[in-house]
Amino acid sequence: MDKTDNSTNKMPRFLDKPINTRCSKRLSTARLRTARGFRLLAWQTVCLTSLWGCATFNTLNDTETPLLQRQYIYSGTRLDWAAITENAIALRKFNVKPPAYPLADLPLSFTLDSLFLPFALCTEFFH
Repeated sequence: MDKTDNSTNKMPRFLDKPINTRCSKRLSTARLRTARGFRLLAWQTVCLTSLWGCATFNTLNDTETPLLQRQYIYSGTRLDWAAITENAIALRKFNVKPPAYPLADLPLSFTLDSLFLPFALCTEFFH
């Protein structure tokens, strides 16, 4: 009788672990692949936009314009917007060549300008 009980109580090898553990491992692997994909996409976006030139860095690194005539607050976003709307007067104020693709650069410039806003405010008020 012991022999029959042992043979009927044997479980297949793939069912050694509980079902929830197997499913959670598959889900965590899928999440990891998705996270890697998003990180790769973000890195490619940053690399491509750095090839075009970021308007924020171009306007803040402008050495030809005197300090009192520079525009610091949201300067990259304003340069992109002037390039998109083809505003020649605003483009002349910056003294910097706008990026080749200002519409693609606009969200990144807005993000960087928002990060640099405290420094831009200090520079604007105390220069």
